[in-house]
Amino acid sequence: MRTAAGSGTARLRIREYRGLEFQGSTQTASTPIDGTWRRLVVSVLTVFQGSHFDFQVLMDPQGPNAALLVDDIAIERLLTDVPPVVTIPEEVTWGWQ
Repeated sequence: MRTAAGSGTARLRIREYRGLEFQGSTQTASTPIDGTWRRLVVSVLTVFQGSHFDFQVLMDPQGPNAALLVDDIAIERLLTDVPPVVTIPEEVTWGWQ
């Protein structure tokens, strides 16, 4: 992720639900962002089989016109003893403008 304008801090938040019941959440530390691409990674281990996740990218802008760009999000399901990993790469080689 990076800013399109301005600066601020950003973090990833993952929440787990079993049906409509909230089970818990985890998030990355707030990371300063500017015009440089940054990679954030968070690992999550499910608590219940059959639960689902809510994934959010949160920004705390500094200044009135700060805007966030997010690209190339990956959610990977790994073996049962390894938690899924959500990543955003530091550099993007192509994309829409």
